Amino acid sequence: MEKGSSNTKNLVIAGVILAVLIFAGYYYTTRDRSSNVDLLVNIPVEGNRVIDGDLLSTLGQLKRLRLDETIFSNQTFISLTDHSRPLSPQTSGRTNPFAPIDASSAFLPSNSTSTSTR
Repeated sequence: MEKGSSNTKNLVIAGVILAVLIFAGYYYTTRDRSSNVDLLVNIPVEGNRVIDGDLLSTLGQLKRLRLDETIFSNQTFISLTDHSRPLSPQTSGRTNPFAPIDASSAFLPSNSTSTSTR
């Protein structure tokens, strides 16, 4: 008798899950989306002028900005050392990476070594 009750229990669980999915789908497709329409509408020209005005004002402030160049003559700045390493030129790949791969267009690096562990 336990086998019949477990089948019934599984059917009830499947029915509840199906009902929740149907309700969620109905809610998602019928909800009011008018509040999100503002995100898709272009900003009016008057709004752009205000934004442009703020942008131009900030740009004007940046142009008036002056850097104190005494930092470059500071002993601490002068004592900094460059630890960068020169980059060696790398071999380039295929001329068209989206072209189909065949034997003539396959890129095989010249310094590759086979590391088979068989």
